[in-house]
Amino acid sequence: MVNKYIQLLVILICLLIFSATGQDFKKDLEKINKLLIENNIQIQMKYNAYKNYTSKTPVESVSCTLKKSDKGQYYKMGDQEFIYTKDYSFQADHSEKVLYLFGQGIPVENNLNEYMKAIDQNISNYKQIKFKEENGRGIYDLYCQDMDYERIRITFDMKTYNIKSVVLYYKEAMNLEYNELDKPEKPRLEIVFDEIKTNVKFSSSQFNYSSFLQKKNNSYVPKEEYKTYEFINKQSE
Repeated sequence: MVNKYIQLLVILICLLIFSATGQDFKKDLEKINKLLIENNIQIQMKYNAYKNYTSKTPVESVSCTLKKSDKGQYYKMGDQEFIYTKDYSFQADHSEKVLYLFGQGIPVENNLNEYMKAIDQNISNYKQIKFKEENGRGIYDLYCQDMDYERIRITFDMKTYNIKSVVLYYKEAMNLEYNELDKPEKPRLEIVFDEIKTNVKFSSSQFNYSSFLQKKNNSYVPKEEYKTYEFINKQSE
């Protein structure tokens, strides 16, 4: 499930910039996005996977840290660490004790206008949108079509516009507990934002692989604390 969480983390901000009609979804999400796409931001999150729409006990919970600046992006989820820059991407798999270096990076863009271009282009993804306010929090329920989800619920603070949670209600039934005796059910994934910090001062090594790799004889090798790890260099691929 961890790999699935990682994929969701990468697309999470894209999910939030979809548009629809409702209370004023477009304006509300613009305010949420202003915070989410800031430079020098750190977010603590937890991914809770449930076997169905109503279950109270998660099948699996994974904590995640996201750090982002104009230098790059860093993710830590469970025993996986990822670094993305415009020049390369890096992965430390601590469960398998493998370090990967890839040549393909990702654009590090933090221009609100670039993100907001996506708004109004995805209205057809939602059959219906509903809004309600509870205890100072705004809640949008997006009823989907042509997506992997039946519904997406976004909860945010009405005063600060800090995102509080995103819940994905999957359309396809599956068995998250891998028990052959259990009937597959439609699961849900709850992404809880525990803490959001802005204007964070990151160390110079936060967004590069220097904490893991060192150069030796014109090639990269794991540093002393990772000497038992295998290193796979895929920069040329």
